[in-house]
Amino acid sequence: MMYYKNGNIKYNGYYVNGNMEGNSIYYYENGDYFVGKFVNDKKNGKGKEYYKNCSLKYEGDYVDDTFTGNGKLILPNGCYYIGQFYNCYMHGKGTLYYETGLIKYEGDFAYNKAEGNGKLILPNFNYYIGQFKNDVFNGKGILYYRNGKILYDGEFANGKGEGYGIINLVDGYLYVGQMSNDHIYGKGVLFDKYGNIIYEGNFFYGQKVKW
Repeated sequence: MMYYKNGNIKYNGYYVNGNMEGNSIYYYENGDYFVGKFVNDKKNGKGKEYYKNCSLKYEGDYVDDTFTGNGKLILPNGCYYIGQFYNCYMHGKGTLYYETGLIKYEGDFAYNKAEGNGKLILPNFNYYIGQFKNDVFNGKGILYYRNGKILYDGEFANGKGEGYGIINLVDGYLYVGQMSNDHIYGKGVLFDKYGNIIYEGNFFYGQKVKW
């Protein structure tokens, strides 16, 4: 065994040529601990990491002491992620779940953030399918009502409707045209619920789209 200065166990397992090797237990100073495989003094292969209260923190692949490969990570707030990891980051393909088990986001991740293509379920159960950057809507995407009807189909920037888009308004009207900061703004066409043009031209900071 290996001990900390205060007498607490640091490592309980096997050694080869003085290095930690094989299936063993490693205790962190904060009380969290790891159960799994060591190769040449580092966590490599399959393993599990637990909080000090013995609840699971991470289960999956390790490479040189890092979460790298496929695994499951339980966050302190109870949400959890299942998917690919790189160097202890959620990175690659994966799914983030609420504590209840309902999906929050599924798609591409880069260094713990939604990046690429994915699907996000909003708290009101409306949902977005499209491109992400730095954890927000960015690029082409479609925002749906919870019943599957399209709310907005178009371009996003920094989490806001920005550029060209099509909006199904709550009164049955349809807008096709430019957007800015989630508002109807610029050149566009407004149709009534029968498909008749009501107005065609320039809009100045019109109706805000509520996601």
